[in-house]
Amino acid sequence: MKGKKGWKQKACLCLMVFLIGLSGLAGASSRDDIYREELDILYAMVQSGSSYILFGEERDDLMAVWEGVRNLSPEQGLEAVKYQLLDCNGDGKPELLIGQDNRLTNLFTIRDGQLHQVFSGFYRNAWYYL
Repeated sequence: MKGKKGWKQKACLCLMVFLIGLSGLAGASSRDDIYREELDILYAMVQSGSSYILFGEERDDLMAVWEGVRNLSPEQGLEAVKYQLLDCNGDGKPELLIGQDNRLTNLFTIRDGQLHQVFSGFYRNAWYYL
């Protein structure tokens, strides 16, 4: 279980950096096209005020964000949702962290050129800072 302790430390560091240096979703941009597509979908959902279901019921990552913005105006939602590109696992490629307020709702990485969801959490199982 050597790797688990290191992963927890890296995850905590990523969460801390995420919470300190957040970028707003409004005007979101990414250097990686795979993340750009994901951010564009997230932006469209929040800006339109549409339910996540329009993008597919299996999109738990969108549902996790939707929970926090469904009662907000599109403008408030765009300000509330934050993201950060940060190399959390030390492979030299950034991971995409998404969150709101004091919670981290989603973590994505790129594996073999494809977007891979590492974590998606709703109010009950999101990562919170105290």
